Amino acid sequence: GSSGEGLKAFSIFDEMTKVGHHPTFFTYGSLLKGLCKGGHLKEAEKFLNTLHDVPAAVDTVMYNTLLTAVCKVGNLDKAVSLFGEMVQRSILPDSYTYTSLISGLCRQGKTVIAILFAKEAEARGHLLPNKLMYTCFVDGMFKAGQWKAGLYFLEEMEKLGLTPDAVTTNAMIDGYSRMGKIEKTNDLLSDMRNQNHGPNLTTYNILLHGYSKRKDVSTTFMLYRSMILDGILPDKLTCHSLILGICESNMLEIGVKILKAFICRGLEVDRST
Repeated sequence: GSSGEGLKAFSIFDEMTKVGHHPTFFTYGSLLKGLCKGGHLKEAEKFLNTLHDVPAAVDTVMYNTLLTAVCKVGNLDKAVSLFGEMVQRSILPDSYTYTSLISGLCRQGKTVIAILFAKEAEARGHLLPNKLMYTCFVDGMFKAGQWKAGLYFLEEMEKLGLTPDAVTTNAMIDGYSRMGKIEKTNDLLSDMRNQNHGPNLTTYNILLHGYSKRKDVSTTFMLYRSMILDGILPDKLTCHSLILGICESNMLEIGVKILKAFICRGLEVDRST
């Protein structure tokens, strides 16, 4: 898999440098990407550190590759320290650097810190407001139950001419669903149907999970039917939500039948289901 390939490429690189072959900057970037993709973040960091000895090998893009990877695994402390290191070494962070950090902060529920960080970066002219950044703010606020603040950022986003997409709408549907605001989720679902981006698998999984938890089996199955008619194939999360709803409503026999049907279709089901 890609995990082993990253390390294999790294050892080939090691051999090349030992015999005096000097790779191109493109090779350095590809190796760093491979290590990050394979989850070898400690090796990736060591590799980046050794490249500081190669003139002009380390730039903003190289730092962004590692910083984004550590944000994705939730290691915010490391991301912040890499950011500090960039500034110290006079490697200028760009919009992508800031957006990665903002996304990481929001994912950990630190949306207010992310907003302050973004505003400061904007004021310095280091960050251009973008769709991903505002989607993170909307998602973070809705997850925290602060839906009015979420709508404020949605409005700000639209004022800047940034069109919300399925990811933004799904964040709102998820937030409203957690708060039990069913009418709002239905309105957003209707809006999605009337827009260029229709509901996707994530939309349906959020809604199915919400209705299942409320033991509303008939709506759960009605939604599932709509999903199939929309040509969207279920995954193991869909299966988990359907069975959760049925079991919550003490309809175990039907739950077992559905589980068998999913397995017959070749769908991988995990132990929690």
